Amino acid sequence: MIHCAGAYYNKEFEDLSIKDWDECMNLNARSIVHLTSLAVPFLEVSKGNKSIVILTSANKDKPLFGEMLFAVSKVY
Repeated sequence: MIHCAGAYYNKEFEDLSIKDWDECMNLNARSIVHLTSLAVPFLEVSKGNKSIVILTSANKDKPLFGEMLFAVSKVY
């Protein structure tokens, strides 16, 4: 399984709404747990590769101005 979802919000902290936080965290962070939990039973019975690959972003380590929410959601 390869997880490569991402939502990007280029806003300053004071311009972020709770809706922005919820949408970004649900897609960038929560979806990893949800999709992995759905995939595990299939991976357990698979005869092939049983890998889970989670792609993140280089911006998580040193976000650019206005990318705080995106960076926080990609810290996993």
